[in-house]
Amino acid sequence: MNITDNEAALIENIALNDYQDGADPSEKRSVWCESLDCGPNEIPLTSIPGITSSLVKKGLVITNGETISLTNAGVKAFDELAYVENNSK
Repeated sequence: MNITDNEAALIENIALNDYQDGADPSEKRSVWCESLDCGPNEIPLTSIPGITSSLVKKGLVITNGETISLTNAGVKAFDELAYVENNSK
């Protein structure tokens, strides 16, 4: 599955959200949709709905419109993204 740079950035912002308090991303805790810009990546607020929709279609996140969380596939994608990032340095 191809994951765009913007999708990768949003996956990381969900997994490493400032409101997760350092929780393990594999716990798949939900974060408020309004806090998707509260992570390590800067994402234009106007882009977040489209990126979210794309991630839902790919089965990487679930959302009810108020909260969002990574699916098992989303956690796996995050792990793979972190692995690539750590090994490209």
